[in-house]
Amino acid sequence: MEIGNKIKRLRLQLNLSQAELAARCELTKGYISQLENDLTSPSISALCDILSALGTDLAEFFKREDDERIVFSTDDFIEKHEDDLVVTFILGGDDIPMQFVLNVDSDRQLIRLLSPIPVTFEGDKRIEGAIATCQANYRIADGSFDFDFKQGRILFRMTSSYIDSLISKDVFEYMVAVASYTVDEYNDKFFMLAKGQLPIEEFFKKK
Repeated sequence: MEIGNKIKRLRLQLNLSQAELAARCELTKGYISQLENDLTSPSISALCDILSALGTDLAEFFKREDDERIVFSTDDFIEKHEDDLVVTFILGGDDIPMQFVLNVDSDRQLIRLLSPIPVTFEGDKRIEGAIATCQANYRIADGSFDFDFKQGRILFRMTSSYIDSLISKDVFEYMVAVASYTVDEYNDKFFMLAKGQLPIEEFFKKK
């Protein structure tokens, strides 16, 4: 997801200059310019400030561009393990179905959302897999891809803490929205790279 381009579109819809947006967020015009041109990645706190100034929030920002709500249909599979506070489900992506495991760790007061990418990087391709994983992590705003070099596998991971607070529905909606968007954005690229259908140089190019 090109965060900078989406922020620019929202700013222009409000007829704001970069300087005006920067002033509202207590940031510099130069930072906004770098952000909109995808030359830097915002911290979560900075992104929240920018989105607030643009009249939106993280959950709304990371919704699919066609404003499709994430819902569980007959094409999706949900399995609950209530004793272990685990829910597994599958969402139909644009190219490859996405499997998710949502776990609430009551001992550590953490919520984890995991999604394995269904492809294995073999042999020398594992170096490209590791490089591509680093590049993907540089581009995304929340969550991360973990690359197991020994196994040649990639796992997307998001974690949220609810220490001294209650778990709200909004937290789950945000995590599923961001994770599904991010995994859907990259799983086909990882798949084609692993199968030799996409040169590593193409992976670095923006859409």
